[in-house]
Amino acid sequence: MKEKVAVLISIAVGLVMLAAAVAKLANLPRFAVQLIAYELMPEAWTPRVAFLVAYFELLLGVALLSRAYPRPALATATALVGVFLFAVAWGWVRGCLEECGCFGEMLSRSPAQAALEDVVLLGLLVSAYRWTPPVDPKRVVRRRQAFGVVSILILASMANGWGQVPSREEVSDAQVAGIKGRTVRSIPGYREEVPLPSESTIVVFLSTRCIHCARAVPRFNELYQKRGDMKFLAFAVDKDPNVQQFRKRFGAVFPILEAPRPKLRHLVHGVPEVLFISNHKVEEAWALPPTVEEVQAVQYRLERGF
Repeated sequence: MKEKVAVLISIAVGLVMLAAAVAKLANLPRFAVQLIAYELMPEAWTPRVAFLVAYFELLLGVALLSRAYPRPALATATALVGVFLFAVAWGWVRGCLEECGCFGEMLSRSPAQAALEDVVLLGLLVSAYRWTPPVDPKRVVRRRQAFGVVSILILASMANGWGQVPSREEVSDAQVAGIKGRTVRSIPGYREEVPLPSESTIVVFLSTRCIHCARAVPRFNELYQKRGDMKFLAFAVDKDPNVQQFRKRFGAVFPILEAPRPKLRHLVHGVPEVLFISNHKVEEAWALPPTVEEVQAVQYRLERGF
C-alpha cells in the first residue's frame, strides 16, 4: 500500500515540476525579474540562473514521472524543494518578496502560501522516499532507456537555447511590460489614496529592504533635485517599511510615502521601478533608474507633441 502511495506522490510532484518548468520557460525574462526580488545573488546572474532552474525542473519532472530512477529522483526533488523553501523564507523574512514566482505568471502566490506548500511537498517527498524500495535494474531497463532519450532531447534543447538566455535589457523590459499607456489617477495608500497631479510626475516605487533600491538612491536624489517643474513622488511598497531609517542610512533627500504593494499589482512588477506620468497617463516606465537626461527627453517629447 505504501509503495502505491509513493508512486502517486512521485507522479503528482512530477506533474507539478513539469507545470512549473513550462510556466517559467514560457516567459523566462519575467521569471528572472521574480528571482531578482529574492536578493540571493548578483542581479547579473539571474537570467542564467532562471534558465538553469527552469530546465532542471523540467528534467526532474520527467525523472519523477518515468520512475526510471525512483529513489534518486525523489531525493533530488526533496533537496530542490528544500532549496526553494529556504529561498522563500529568506525573501519573506527580509520583506523583499511579494510573490514566489514558482509558476512564473501562471499562478501568483504569497511567500506564506509558497512556504506552506513547500513544507507539505517536503513531507510528501520524504515519505515517498522512505516507502520506495530499491528497484531491480533489470525490471526498469525500458524506462531507463526512454528516460535517457528524453533527457538527451532536453539537454540538447538546453544547449541550443543557452545563447537565447534573456539579456539584462530584456529582463528590465519584462518588469515594466504592460505598464506604459495605463491611466493612473491616484496611488492607493494605507489610509487614503494619494491623488496624482495632471502635471508631469516622476513616480518611484521602492522597498526599504531592497539592496537594489538602496544602490539607486543617488540616482533618485539626482532626479529629485534636478526635476525642474516636474512633480516627484516616491512610495515604499514593502510590508512595514522603515522609511526614516532607509532615508538616514542611504542618504535619500526626497520624501517617501508608504503604499501597500498588493493594491499596486497592476503597476508594480518589481522594485525599484520608475514611472513618468503626465495627464494621468503612464508615458514611460523604467526598471532601471533613468538618468535626468532620459526623463527630460520624455518631457521634451510630450511638450513637442511627438
